[in-house]
Amino acid sequence: MLTPDRAIAFSIASAPTRSPIIELHFRPVEGNDDARIIEHLLQTATQWHFDGPFGDVWVEPPVDEPLTIIAGGTGISQAHAIVEHLQSRMNTAPIRVVWSLVRASDAYCADFFANVADGSEWLEFQLAIDSAGQSGAIRWINSQDAPPTGTVILAGNPGFVYAVSDALTARGCSAHIHADAFSYAPR
Repeated sequence: MLTPDRAIAFSIASAPTRSPIIELHFRPVEGNDDARIIEHLLQTATQWHFDGPFGDVWVEPPVDEPLTIIAGGTGISQAHAIVEHLQSRMNTAPIRVVWSLVRASDAYCADFFANVADGSEWLEFQLAIDSAGQSGAIRWINSQDAPPTGTVILAGNPGFVYAVSDALTARGCSAHIHADAFSYAPR
């Protein structure tokens, strides 16, 4: 989204089939300048200006190999869009979504994933809650018998994406790992 003095990044949470309507996820964080601006605009703006999308990670059905999406915080919006898109295309390949959160109470759209998982045999959804100062995603990776195979999509801020990518690599993950952060925030 473009404001008069800056661009604020969002992830689209809706499948392409809902176009021209788009769903964006936003979590207001106290003390964050972008959050303050967005909250002000939600109350006062009559028109919003968007540019993009700029991400280079997407999934085009049919999915023919295992797909694991590991999302941190509002990075779940990208997983939401992908799962909604695959659901509308009658996906059957196994998809696993792991949502890493500081607190279980932050799982604002878990019902969407739980409902899709309950109505299908292709989706597995689980929360990975941070504990003892360690990311829930990294704890989840280290608790698995083997690292994911097929394709892995990491969705979240660059710090999250790189920490999870490093944890996967340390576990010997041979899956193809993709993340928008690899393009817009290379290290």
